[in-house]
Amino acid sequence: MERTIQKYKEIHTRNIKHDCNLAQPKDEKLFEKIDNMKRKEYLLQARNKFLATK
Repeated sequence: MERTIQKYKEIHTRNIKHDCNLAQPKDEKLFEKIDNMKRKEYLLQARNKFLATK
């Protein structure tokens, strides 16, 4: 379980800002451009893809 969580963090740290702080954004301006709905939709899709590939 811990290994799965770590892998999830590594994958998403590069791409998105997670509401639960799983990932820290490297480019704040990028996330300012993306509105919350699109970010949450992307998060959900990315999470589902990740869970499907386990």
